[in-house]
Amino acid sequence: MISTLAAVKYVAVTFVAFYILAIIFGAPFFSDIASTTVLAASLTSISAVPAVVLFDSEERIFEVVVSSLSCDINPTIKESVPLYTTSFAVLGAWAAASVHPLDWDRWWQV
Repeated sequence: MISTLAAVKYVAVTFVAFYILAIIFGAPFFSDIASTTVLAASLTSISAVPAVVLFDSEERIFEVVVSSLSCDINPTIKESVPLYTTSFAVLGAWAAASVHPLDWDRWWQV
């Protein structure tokens, strides 16, 4: 497990990254800040906490993330858990938001 200061820094950077990603994908920036913050906090707790617990250093976290994006190495099972958790959390949030534009004017959809 990494040091407390490094863990707090990693969680804060992850929160800001998810918040910006949510804004880029169309979350309201000014009108509903609380919901966007809760989404970013949920994604951070799902993805950053396993990475903080499983890895020994912050540099190793970023090394595994960058190398997995470029397909240079095959991560071990321990290293792939945070990668898959983060990937599926973001994919699940995107899939859950895809039903919002549906037509909700029918009596059975309310």
